[in-house]
Amino acid sequence: MRVSNRQMTNIVKSDLFKNAQQLLNAEERVATRKLINKPSDDPIGMGKVLDYRKTLSSIDQYNNNIVSAKSRTEFTDALMVNLHDLLGQAEQIVAEHSNGLDPELRQGVVQEVEGIYDQVLAIANTKFNGAYLFAGHKTDTQPFADDGSYNGDSGQINIIVGEDAQVRINLTGDEVFTGVGVTNGTNVFDDLKALKDALEADPFVASDVSSLADNLAKGVNQIEGAAVSQSITYRLLETTENHLDKFRYSIVDMLSKIEDADLATAIVELQAQETAYEAALATAAKMFNRRSLIDFL
Repeated sequence: MRVSNRQMTNIVKSDLFKNAQQLLNAEERVATRKLINKPSDDPIGMGKVLDYRKTLSSIDQYNNNIVSAKSRTEFTDALMVNLHDLLGQAEQIVAEHSNGLDPELRQGVVQEVEGIYDQVLAIANTKFNGAYLFAGHKTDTQPFADDGSYNGDSGQINIIVGEDAQVRINLTGDEVFTGVGVTNGTNVFDDLKALKDALEADPFVASDVSSLADNLAKGVNQIEGAAVSQSITYRLLETTENHLDKFRYSIVDMLSKIEDADLATAIVELQAQETAYEAALATAAKMFNRRSLIDFL
């Protein structure tokens, strides 16, 4: 069978192309330090790489949610500490004036209670990242009016921390300040207003002041319960975050085993491909240089 010049040329060109492509692939593996740079390198491996990257993206989103939730929880917990202190001050006023009150001091004590009320109201209407913290789902609505009436709702705000896993991160104004849904709860605004009225009453009745001690104690317990729930939420978020960090490490390790190239091995392969390509070029040059006129007949 006669081999034509065109056939030989095509064969040499095909071989040179294959060697050049293998050399290019080797150079790419060294440059990127990746075994898989395109689907054709390893279709099955690329499928696994895409799945792992999707999982990592989800983990990163869960972690971002957790970081934001932890900041909110810490902020809310600090507010609960302030509320606890304020109601503790109100309890102290009741304890100090349950047996009587010097008329000359009464107005100063009334102003102190008014100050406590205003500070509690300010906390109740606190915003976090531009949204009202204690308004339930109605985060654009100021939850409490000046008279202590609640304009929010009982909506729970949950964040996604994993596949089919959510954590509630909010406290609603009705459960924290008005005692709705709380066992043995109380409305702290009503209690503070009642204390102010009892202190301003003329004639002053000491028993009206002392009778508020139980409700204020309920209010303190109510705030403590809210603080405990936030602490539990924070610990849950931390535990989930630690689990996700370990899971992420495992996924990154599995991804690396499929996708990453060993640099030393990749360099050796590149040198071998360079040698093979140079040899193919030299062989092709010698072959065509030695051809005579008879080869074209």
